[in-house]
Amino acid sequence: MKKALIAAGLVVLLAAVGTGVFLARQDPTGMAVGDGGAQRALWDAMAPHGEQFLNAYGDQLAAPPDDPMLALSAFNELAYSITGRGGLWRKMLPTQYFGCGANQADPICGAFREAEPAMAGWDKLQARIADLPDERAARAFLRQNGAVLQEYIRTFVPRDRSLTAVQATPFFRDRFGRYLPQ
Repeated sequence: MKKALIAAGLVVLLAAVGTGVFLARQDPTGMAVGDGGAQRALWDAMAPHGEQFLNAYGDQLAAPPDDPMLALSAFNELAYSITGRGGLWRKMLPTQYFGCGANQADPICGAFREAEPAMAGWDKLQARIADLPDERAARAFLRQNGAVLQEYIRTFVPRDRSLTAVQATPFFRDRFGRYLPQ
């Protein structure tokens, strides 16, 4: 009888905990180690670029993130200003820095056209981020894609908008470095 009461109490306790997690609509995965790890890493990777590319998030980047939707929204703004259609790599560099609007025949302008698919792939990822319905989906997305988003920042995002900073990015060195005088 005593064992039956203990077992029944244990079942009731487990049911209460499960119901609490369900009603709180939280994703329990990662709670043991803190489910903000990928979110925090992304936030930390974006923080140095706040002044240059994320003015709207400047105040928020100073504090640890508590909202995965906010972190992904900030990433989307960063990605739009870097590889988006009107961003640094697709508009500013080709037209303002290399004169591709007037001189399409220049080899570096051809390299920008060839790099278009690499940048367009990020448009698709940004659309996926924009379609995330809630925080739970955002946390799951960050766990699955956090490393990719951080690699994006390391590869494409210069410390500022100067040509020197852009030339220091891995993407520029790999794709365009051969077109510059040595």
